[in-house]
This record gives sequence, C-alpha cells and structure tokens, in this order.
Amino acid sequence: MTTNVDFSGIFDTVLPNVYIKRVSISHESLADPGDARHYDDDQQYFLEKDQYGRKKFRPKDPEQFELIAAGKFLVAKAEIVIKDYTRGNKKPTWIGNETLLNNMKLRVLLSTKQQITNDLRNRRLTEDSIDRYKAGRGLKEQIISLRKINKKTIDSYRKEMIDGRTVHSATYEVSFKVYRPNPKHLAMFAGLFVDLNEYSRSKNITTQSSRRFLFGNFVGQVALENGSPVEQSNIFLLPNGKVWAGAVHFHRPTNQFMAGAFHTSQPHSTLQRKKVPNKLLQDFRILDRAQTAETLLKPFEVRSRKRRRSKHRGERYKKIMKNAYVSEPEYSMDRKGNTHMSFHVNMTKLIREKMQFGSIAAKADRIALRNIAELSEITSIKIFRNRVIKGMRRGENRIADFENRTELIAEASTTTLNSGDPIILTKPSNSYQEGAEPVPVGSIREINLRLGRNGSGIRTFAVSDLSMDRITDGFYSYSIEMEMEDGTEKFAENALETVTQAKNLLEEYQGLAMKPGNSDPETGEYTQEFINMINEEYKLPNPLEIVSRNRRDRQQTIRDSIVNLPWNNAVASYIDVLGNIARISTQQVLDLADILYTLIRPDTGSVDGITTVIEMIDALESQILRSLGKFSLNENNPTKSAFLLAELDFNDRTRAFKGRLPTKVVKVEKKFKRVLNSNTLRNVGYSYFNKFGDRRAAGHKRITNEQMKDRFSKEHSKYFNSSGLGGASPLPDGANSGLNLDTNYFSYLTPSKIFVGDSISLALLDRGQSLYNYPRYDRIISARLSMNPRVDSASSKTLVKTDPFSPEIDIEPPVDQSAGYNPDKANITVEEYVLSNTNSAILATAGIVAISPAKFEAEEKVNVLVDGENEDNSGGVAVTEMLGENTKFATEKADVEDFDVDEILTQDATEEYTSLQRSLVKQIAESNKGLFASKKRPSIKKIVGSKSVVGDEFDEKENSTQLKARFFRQMPNQLKSLFLSKSNLVNVDWDAVYNSQALDITRSQGLSSFFYLNFEHVNKIEVLVGFQKDDRGEPQVSSPVYRTLNRELLNSTERRSRELLCRMKSYSNKVLKTQKSEKLKMSEYDEAFFITQTNQDVVESELVENQINQQISDFVTPDTQGEELETTQAQELSDGLLSERLVEYSELNAIGRRALKSEVFRTIQENRIPPEFQSNLVVFQPKFVSRIGTNFGATENSQRNIVTTRSGTRSVLARRLAGRSARTDVFDSRQRVEPYLEDNRETGALNEAPMQQTSTSQTTRQAATTTNTSTVGGSYSGGSSGGSSGGGY
Repeated sequence: MTTNVDFSGIFDTVLPNVYIKRVSISHESLADPGDARHYDDDQQYFLEKDQYGRKKFRPKDPEQFELIAAGKFLVAKAEIVIKDYTRGNKKPTWIGNETLLNNMKLRVLLSTKQQITNDLRNRRLTEDSIDRYKAGRGLKEQIISLRKINKKTIDSYRKEMIDGRTVHSATYEVSFKVYRPNPKHLAMFAGLFVDLNEYSRSKNITTQSSRRFLFGNFVGQVALENGSPVEQSNIFLLPNGKVWAGAVHFHRPTNQFMAGAFHTSQPHSTLQRKKVPNKLLQDFRILDRAQTAETLLKPFEVRSRKRRRSKHRGERYKKIMKNAYVSEPEYSMDRKGNTHMSFHVNMTKLIREKMQFGSIAAKADRIALRNIAELSEITSIKIFRNRVIKGMRRGENRIADFENRTELIAEASTTTLNSGDPIILTKPSNSYQEGAEPVPVGSIREINLRLGRNGSGIRTFAVSDLSMDRITDGFYSYSIEMEMEDGTEKFAENALETVTQAKNLLEEYQGLAMKPGNSDPETGEYTQEFINMINEEYKLPNPLEIVSRNRRDRQQTIRDSIVNLPWNNAVASYIDVLGNIARISTQQVLDLADILYTLIRPDTGSVDGITTVIEMIDALESQILRSLGKFSLNENNPTKSAFLLAELDFNDRTRAFKGRLPTKVVKVEKKFKRVLNSNTLRNVGYSYFNKFGDRRAAGHKRITNEQMKDRFSKEHSKYFNSSGLGGASPLPDGANSGLNLDTNYFSYLTPSKIFVGDSISLALLDRGQSLYNYPRYDRIISARLSMNPRVDSASSKTLVKTDPFSPEIDIEPPVDQSAGYNPDKANITVEEYVLSNTNSAILATAGIVAISPAKFEAEEKVNVLVDGENEDNSGGVAVTEMLGENTKFATEKADVEDFDVDEILTQDATEEYTSLQRSLVKQIAESNKGLFASKKRPSIKKIVGSKSVVGDEFDEKENSTQLKARFFRQMPNQLKSLFLSKSNLVNVDWDAVYNSQALDITRSQGLSSFFYLNFEHVNKIEVLVGFQKDDRGEPQVSSPVYRTLNRELLNSTERRSRELLCRMKSYSNKVLKTQKSEKLKMSEYDEAFFITQTNQDVVESELVENQINQQISDFVTPDTQGEELETTQAQELSDGLLSERLVEYSELNAIGRRALKSEVFRTIQENRIPPEFQSNLVVFQPKFVSRIGTNFGATENSQRNIVTTRSGTRSVLARRLAGRSARTDVFDSRQRVEPYLEDNRETGALNEAPMQQTSTSQTTRQAATTTNTSTVGGSYSGGSSGGSSGGGY
C-alpha cells in the first residue's frame, strides 16, 4: 500500500514518532453495582446508613452517583503505532535493538477534563505537570515497556510504502477504566521517552545526567467533547501536497502552521491544515444502543395535536389545519368545456397512518419510503363526477337524489399506470343501441414531477373529464376512491430476507477466515497471507474505467471490485435495515457501520469481531420475525406478533382489542370541494396557448420546452425589437439595476387569442403592424361588456362568493349584433355597425340612451306613425333643460313630411354620437366599482419623465434605492417596455406618440382597450416546486409551494427529464394602477398546464444516467466550480466520484448506500493516507524535547576521543544538522556544555541532556581529554524535528 506521506516527517527525530491509530470507547458492567468500592481506586468514599441501618459506601464526588445508577463504567482503549524502516545495512533503526527496547518506553495519558487537556497541549507535557494533574484525579497514566511486548522481527509487521520506501508499523494497545459511564471530555496523549539515569545504571556508569529523561514528540487525540464523539480531524499538507507526519508549530507573525516543533532560522516549510472526517474514533457504546433500539414494526399512533396558546389574543384560538391525504385539485378548462385536473396523494402519510407497520414512515429514508410506496400497489383508483345540489348549510353541497347522479370518468391501477400511456375510459355513444360507437369519457395518468426532497413521498395524478362538454345543465363536483395494498408488511418481509442473506454471507466469510493459515488461533487476527489473498481477489478498479465509461460498460468491472467484498455488502445491508426500522438516529447507525467494518475488515478485525457482528444481525432477525408473527430461528416456540392495526383503538386509553379482522387493503376516499357549473359558456374566454401544446395525454395541456420558449419569444416581440436577454437596460431615476429583461423573460404572459363566441375573436401574436388596429380591441371589449347582466355592478358582485353555487363569471350568451345590417343601404362597415349596436346595448343596460339629433327626430316620427300619437305630444324632457341652451343635441322642431321608416332606421349616427358612445362604454369597462371608472393611472410622462411615479412612491421611504430595484425586478417585461419607451429596444416610443399625436397610452380613451389587453390583462406563470411542512416537518399536500417560472426552472425539463406543473395567477401593480377588470372577466383557458421536455423519447437507462450524474455533481461545490483545483482537491473529488460510481448498482436504501459508500471511500483514501496521520489535537511540544538524533545501543564499551573544545562542539552539531554522521556521539561528561546548548535551542542545535559526573569539581578540567564511556545503542536517525505534534499534526 502506497501512502502520500512525507518520509522525513516520520523519521527525522531523536526518538521514534508515535501515532495514535485508533481510539475506542466502550461500556463494561460493574462486578457488583451495589458496592461503590469497585468504582474508582482514587475516589474518596464515606459510609452512609440507609433507612434500615445498613452501612454502604458512597462516593463523595456527586458525579459518581451516575456510575452507581448505570451499573457500568467506561473503557477507553488506544492503538498506538510506531514506525520503522530498514537502513542500508538491512537493519531496522529500533525494532530488534535490544538496548533501545530495554530502555525506550511508551507513555500514554488519558485526560478527562478539558482544562487539563488544554494545559498539556500548550508545552506543559512535563514531569511536574503530569504528576500534579494525576494527583488531582483528572489524568491517568500508563507506561508501557516496548521490550516486554515486542518479540517479533520487522518482517512480521504490517508494511506500507512511503516515498518509495518500505515502512513497517508496530502496534501497541493500552486501555483505561473511566469510572463514569458517560464522561463529558476524553483526550489521549502518547509519546516515547528514555530514562537516562536508568540507562546509566544498567551500564554501570557512575555519571548522572542533569536532565533525567530524553523525550520524543507527543501526539494527542480528543475522543469526546461535551459528551459527544468528535467528528472532525485534521491533516497537515506540505506545499507539494504530501501529508506532513511530524511535529508542527504555529508561527504567529505569519499566522501559519510550519513544520517542526520550534521556529528556527533554518529553512522549514509552511503547512496547510485541512479538515477531514475523524476515522480514528470508535464509539463502541453504539453497539449497546443498537442492540436495545426499539423496532418500529408496529402501527403508528396518531395523536391529536394540541393547540398552542398564542400571545396574541386574536390568534389564541386559531384553528390548526388538518393535513390531508389527498390535495384539492388544480383545475383547467379547454374551449370545448372539458375539465382537466391534477391532484397529489401523500403516500408517506398514508403509509404512516393507514398501514400495519406505519411507524416505519417516521424513520425510513427517502429511498426506503419510495420502495414502500412502490410495494403499496394501487389496486384501484377511480375518479367520479357527482351531480350536486345545495346542502343544508351555507357553502355545503350534497349529491342530488336522481338517477345517474354519479358517473365514473376515469379508472386505473398500478399495472395500467406503469404502462406510461394515459388510461382512457370509454362508453357507448348510445346506451340503448347495441354496438354503438364508443366515445371517451375520461382519462388518467401518473406524473413524476421529480421534486426531490421537496416532494418526497408524494405522488401526482392528472385526470381529464372528456364528457363534460356534452353536459349543459347542473352543478358538479368530483371525488376519488383509491385502494392499495399494505406495502409496509412486504417491506418488513424483504428486510427479513435481507438480514438473513447478510448473516449467511458473514458466516461464509467467518468459515473462510477460520481455515488454517488464515488467522491466528490464539488472537483471532488475520494473517498477512489471508489479507493479501482478499486484496488480490477484490481489487480497487482503475478509476478511469469507472469514471469515464458509461453505465453499461462499467457494470461488470464494478461487480468484481471491492464493493462486493462479502463483509461490505453484509454490514451495509444490516445497517440499511436497522436504520430504517429501528428507533436509532441516522448518524448513530452510520457510526455503527464504521465500527462493524473495523471489527471484520481483514486489516483491522478478527474472527471474534465477525462473531460479534453475526450476533447483532441475528438479534435483529429475531425481532423482525417476532413482529411478523413468525417462528424465530433460535426458538422452539412461536412468539406472539405485535397488535395488528385493525386491533388498535388509539382513542381508547386501554387500547382494547376490537375484534376486527386484519386487512391488507388500504382504502382512501375524498370528495373535492370545488363545484363546477356545467352551463359555462363554450368558446368564450382568454387563451394564452392557443396553438401551443397538445392534449394527447390525460390532464392539463402539455407544452414542450421548445414550444414554451417559442411562445415567450412571440410575447417578447410584441414589445421589443431585440431578444433583450442577458443585458441590463438603464433605469429611470438614476438606478442601474432592475430592468434586466432576462429576469422575467419567462415569467409573464398576456392572452394570445380572445374568443367572444363563435363569431368574434382577436389574435394578438404575430400581428405585425395590425397589432395596433385599435378599433378591433374596442370591438372585443364592447362585445364582452355587453354580456354582463348589469354593467353598473360593483366588483364585489362579480367576485367568487363563499357559496359554491354562485357563478364565478356572471355573463349571458353573446348576441349577434349584426342582424339587420344591409350593406346596400348602409354607408358604414359591418364592424362599425356591430360596434355601434353593441355599445348601445351596453348603455341601455346601464339605463343610458344617447342618440343623434337626426335619429331622435326620426324616432319621434316613427312613434307618431306606428302608435298614432299626437305629434305635439312628444313626451320626455327638453334637451336644453338637461344639457343647456348651447348643446348640439338641441334642435328645432321638425316639419311633418312623408318618409320611409326603414331609411330612417339605417341613417348613420354622427361622429360626435359614436365618439360619445365609445367614451361612455370605455369608462364603464375600466371601472370595478360602480358605473364609471374612478381610477386614474399615471400618464406616460410620469413614467418616463424625470419626476416619475416610482420616485413619488419610494423616495420618501427608507432604503428607497433597494425598494425601487425590487419594484423593477418584479415587474413584467410588458410594463418595463413603457419605462424603456425612449430606448431603442422597444417597438413603439409611447412618449413620442404622446408628443406627436397627443395620445397617452395609459390614459387616452382611444388606446384604452389596446392598453388593457396588452399591458393590464397579465398573468404570472408559477411552477410547483414543493409543499409546505407542518410543525412536525411533514409535507402538506394541501399547501403547495409555487415559484415564478424562470430560465433555470424551464431548462430543468431537459436537464432532469421532468415535467413542470404550472399555473397562472393574475398580476396587478398598485403604483401604476394596473389590474384585471372584473367586468371583463371570462374563462381563462389552460390556467394550469404542464411543461415537458422537448425530446420525450429518452430511454430509461439515459434517465438513470442523468440522475447519477446529477448526484455526482453534488461533489463539486460552488467554491470549486470554474477554479483551478489543487492536487488534493482534485484527488478528493475524484475519490468521491469513484466511490459514488462503485455503489450505484447496490440494491440498498439511502442509509445502507451511505454506509457502503463511506467504507468504499475510506478504502480508496486509506491507500494514500492511513488514519494515524490525522489528529484533532495539535500538541505544542515542551522545550526539552530532543531535537536531533543521537547514537544508541553500542554492543560493547569503546574508547573514543571526545571533542571538548567549544569549536569542536560546534563542528559536531554542524555535521549533524547537515545530515552527516559525527565521529563522536556523546560529549565529555567532564565538560559542562549546557549553557551553550540552551543558547542554541532556537537554531535547531542539540537539546539532548549531556551526561554529567556527580562531582561538580570536575567541570573545571582542561578542554581536551579522553575518557571511557558507553553509548546508547546505534544511531536511530539524525535530523531536525520537534514541536507541536498533531498527527500529521
């Protein structure tokens, strides 16, 4: 195994570096929970008498009561690694060196207090500090002699490749008992030391060092913080991307970590600290939690919600909305009168509250819920149309009491729904005629909106009532009846099969591991040969073969890779089942997976570990069997199953057995609230997608992505002469943002065609200059207004009322106003004739009669001739009395003469009369309250002028600039075109029109109809993106969440192969006083619609591939997109992509897949960075840590010339710092050199304690002498080191 670690950081030290490879914590039971003396030898106790006079030991420390109550204590174990390598002489540096093994010891410290940990890490790992903290019972210590444990040759140790060299790892284990089952803090320190005095005595040396100990670097690891495992750790990276595994220090002037224990004048590298997941800690306490976790294979208990008391009196008794199983539909209507709808079913809520093991839904992950939903097959879903009449209470309705009041319009099941085609229900066109041609009644299909987490567990259905166009009388509502199978029981049975297969896999693996030669019979650990065999059989595949190849080509490579290791799938399957059916958190179950993998993995586990995992799987298997009411494999007698859902009454406190038979079928019924009037006028309404889209599928109209873009392009071309995308146009009032036409390019629409009966219509797209034919707009407005029963009604009279039987749009069928037109006698066009008659009818409805003088006189004559009235008795009131003497309507009395009545009735109205008619009608049309309009829109000058209406609205408010920007940002492009009138982007400069023709686009009566249909009657397009969540975090199908359509959402149809459910909502602008007119209200066709991908022939494999690629893209964060990645970042992204691809074929739910992916990711990365090179506790080394190498363990005493001059000492140090061996390796004990050494500490010079004679008088001897002395065993290594140890520390 090759690791990306710097070699020198490990071995350029005086004493070998130690590394904490693993820390594990677990619970163990007390031998006698009733006797406190078993708890802690360091704890002080006192005798206490109970109520019966018996004496018992009680701890003085209140925290010990927790131990007594729990009946167990904590065991903390550490796995310490010391590394070695072979030098040129084929010998290791310390393994097998008897002198070193006899004198070098491992010190391990356990801190249970945060303050102690903080003090020790900050250069206080000294003898005095350690002894002081031990006395205070916040620190425990263990000293391990390496000689006692190590009896092996170097080749028997685990090996790895570091910087191209073979490195071996010797492992030592140490354990501590913590007499508190759940401590708040736990940290460990480890380091090597040599007792120089003990060494001197073993060599019969009569000298004594001024400093007793020779220390190596300390390392640290925090296991628990605030009672919880620490999840993050660190590694330190060199500029070349390799991990630095030596000591570190923090250089405050540069605010950087640097290599080495201390800052020196010698060049040393800066380091980058990188956070990584903590893979060192194993919290075996989770094993107890997993074995005692409550399974959720039982009915869900539905509890009534308590009303929360509000601080506000008005909200104190606010009713809590009940979450529904089925939503109210979104309706749409086509021009023929057929009804289309879409509704949502909350499958998660149905599973939870209606099925036998509904409690699973409260815990299962999204993939598990989806699997349960798929197992809950819909045996029948039926949609009915019901004839209804008014109920006893206001707003209520009931089904009418006559024949054929309910009709089935659509029916399907899971089998037919999965076919992909809409299911069309038909019936004979004539029920009394045999063999009559069938006609469609309705259709239904299921839609995958792919809302992700925002719509998890919710299914959407679309329905079309294709027979509603043949019904012209009565009120109708719709209802649904659905039956489905109980998928929770099937899910439990599948879970049982999964854990059984997992246990079988591990039993086979255990049998293989126990074969002779594969494991040590005494320890149970695996042999290196067995590990090599497993690694050879299940290799890590070439990343290029997995990442670059398509899904089909990489399938076999993945199946032969490490992902199919027997323990990988077995543990992942167990974790997957446990995480979805037991009351245990997701994080805890993922932590459990890490521990179980450690127990059975060849490089870390043992045969006993396999046994432990099998026992846990067996326990879960028994619980599932018991829940299903089946025989347990480990018991002779069947166990009683849990209560069936039908047996429980949650309203009864005793949960009495109700004696009902169990059922595996779930039924749901819902009557939709909305009442529809079948007498709605056909072909009267506003169409926004006249020729766009199709109705080949059930439900609302479907419009492709390409068609939708074309529709918006045509809308844009009505106002602008360029695409307007991607650029920002200057704003009025000095603002510089908000009029970006790209923001709302796909957000707002005006009608594409307007229908008022079969004979009158107006198309508004692709009209060219005919778009500005203003009289055509007047004709449409007048035709619509003439259909109102009363034109003087207030808006409150035309709005939707609480009574569902009140008409939403109160209009009468259109009247043909062209009757009586004679082109031979009339000198006006038929359009003008129709408009004049229509306006007259409107005014007459309002009680207004306006006629020309000539026509008035003619009608008077007609009255005389027809009714025989006296000419002088004309009746009425003189015009001058009402309009004044100067009115042009005042005429002289006409002379009596013969005339043709038909000729009089076809005489043309005067121009003034026609203008007056139009003016009055437009005033009526613009009003929402009363007869005539009272609103006054700002003129075009106030829109484009320097003193604009926007400034008047916002200038006096706080944050006026932001308010203006928001106002323009939310404005439709249709209205933005008015603000951009002076730019070269628009088709018409309305400011110039006002200046040249005195026509104000917002106020002039001649343009009012044109303005209304192109600037006021605007709809905003919204897209369903999810559902609101209640106080329990559950989605509510009755509360959908919509967002304004934009480019990103529109493109998601192609990128994610999804359909968008859209709806239209009316837009109004209070500042510009624009809104839809209630008097001009008609049906709006296709108010709800679907946007689909353009190419709908995408095969399922391509869709799955797109989904996988979308998941993979999650690995690339916004911080890395578009940037040049560093080597480590690129490698991590590559590892994440590789691990994602390796688990894509696993038949696991989300929890199991996460566990498997984490293990695969660990395996990939461990090949480069073993876990021992990370740490979450940076240790700053004490000043006395030895900084350069020395020679140890000479096999015999020898005489050497000792350099005692000051210059000679410098030469020795210089040679060592340069990496060359010194000719003399210890200093003359008769020369006192400590002052010099202290002066050179910060330059990396020797800080090793020199051997000093007991007699101080000998320090005055001459500078050059010879002496007999011994060295401590052969050279370990030479080089600078030291510092703050952190793992890669």
